[in-house]
Amino acid sequence: MRCRPQTVRSPSGSFCRGTLGLPILALAFAGCSMPYITIKDCPDEITIPAPRDANVFLTATVSDASAREVWLGAGPTTREEAAGVVKLSRVGTNEFQLNLSDPALLELVKKQDISNGVRVYADIGALNPIASVLIRVRTIEPVLNLPPGGNLIALYQRTQREIPDSNGTLWLHIDDITGGAVRVSLRTSSPHRLIEDQRIGPGEGAPFEVGGVRYVVGCENLINKLIGNDLGRFRVCRDFEWEHRRAERFIDRVGRSDAAFLVSVEELTGPAFAGRLNAGLGAASEGFRFDTFFETVANAPAADGRRPQVRIADGSTIDLATWWKNERTNRSLNTRGPAAAEAN
Repeated sequence: MRCRPQTVRSPSGSFCRGTLGLPILALAFAGCSMPYITIKDCPDEITIPAPRDANVFLTATVSDASAREVWLGAGPTTREEAAGVVKLSRVGTNEFQLNLSDPALLELVKKQDISNGVRVYADIGALNPIASVLIRVRTIEPVLNLPPGGNLIALYQRTQREIPDSNGTLWLHIDDITGGAVRVSLRTSSPHRLIEDQRIGPGEGAPFEVGGVRYVVGCENLINKLIGNDLGRFRVCRDFEWEHRRAERFIDRVGRSDAAFLVSVEELTGPAFAGRLNAGLGAASEGFRFDTFFETVANAPAADGRRPQVRIADGSTIDLATWWKNERTNRSLNTRGPAAAEAN
């Protein structure tokens, strides 16, 4: 007897529909049926990432089979999370669910080509997994609406965190903190990264652009712990604000120094020289650059043509630029900061 395929209907009599609004078809044979996946509670097109407070769920039900595990991916060739697939959580006997605000979806975007859409796959113990209808994916362009001065973010090493005021479109990831520096990446909802594994240390920044506006992920400090995970504090702000922050860090370091600062015929203490520099700093504004401030204010030659010198602890004298270079590479400066950093 020849088996005639039939359309499977939901209990209400309507077609079981996927995210494209198309009927999900399965083969029902005399005395047997083929397993299939029904998708519900999901829009016609999913957005990655969904807004954090959107509370949008994708629910998949496996029928006529018992599913071992269910995942979302661009193809059936792999089910490993290391390859970017996202596992759905079991919420019923054969029902699985995924919150579309889950940060794990960024790994899917990063590691798989989702330009042609994604599917829900289920392992039912057969040679190959079964698959749902195709789900269209829309990635949203990154946005960033920062307050003046930007935002401070604290991360433990090998973790990632959403950038505040990015509406869930930007995620900062850091690797191991070693040698007074760390590699940072700035991920979006598309395969493209705005920052790709750039190594920075305290006082250094990694630039990026959003909507034609220049920003910086700047490293404020890195904290090495004897017990527990190392962590870092980072500032995400406009590029000129970070340049101004660099100037503030420089002046702060001058003010805490025990060295003598020789400006022409004057010998100034650290706090006295810092006060003079603060007077010439001004507020952060478009176009501000630390290098310009350093050369035209901090390291400007006096009337006699001599640039500032620094007398250090051993009695020797070095120029101001060399002194600042040495200070930036000082490990105690690199790890300076509170024992525990909390993000704003």
